[in-house]
Amino acid sequence: MRKKLSNCSSGGFTLIESLVVILIIGILSAIAAPSWLGFLNAQHLRTAQDQVYRAMREAQSNAKRDKVAWEASFQEQNGVVQWAVNRAGINPSPGQWQNFEQNIQIDAPNTTLASQSLGSPRRVRFDYRGCVIMNPQENLYLARVTLNIKNGGEVKRCVFVSTLLGAMRTAQDKSCKV
Repeated sequence: MRKKLSNCSSGGFTLIESLVVILIIGILSAIAAPSWLGFLNAQHLRTAQDQVYRAMREAQSNAKRDKVAWEASFQEQNGVVQWAVNRAGINPSPGQWQNFEQNIQIDAPNTTLASQSLGSPRRVRFDYRGCVIMNPQENLYLARVTLNIKNGGEVKRCVFVSTLLGAMRTAQDKSCKV
């Protein structure tokens, strides 16, 4: 006996089933997206913190090697924070400046590096022995650069020069408000 083929198909998904799956995916995305963005922001901050630390170490190392003062400089240019390592007293050329990620900013209230004038770079200077040179304007022995994300909440990363001898350390969040 032959089976009759039917034109009706019983496979596939109904509209209700498809909508339920789309709804579940939407809910999971809404939960996961902020966590993912927070993770990416934290990674960008860690990268920027490493760059600040390396810039300060490079300035300190160059000062010891050359037996003259060097500095790590930080500035904001057109909404982008930049860094450079240069001899003290010589402004970095435009080609020496390196950019941080677009959404990184210097947290001004928690950064102790002063600029000589409005709009000039913030600097931490090391003498020929690699010791930090105290900022006479603010009488600060402790140099601190604090970074955060533009519109990114309270997440902070910072680098301290914690002694006159130039010892450095990093910290995050509440530890940056010493």
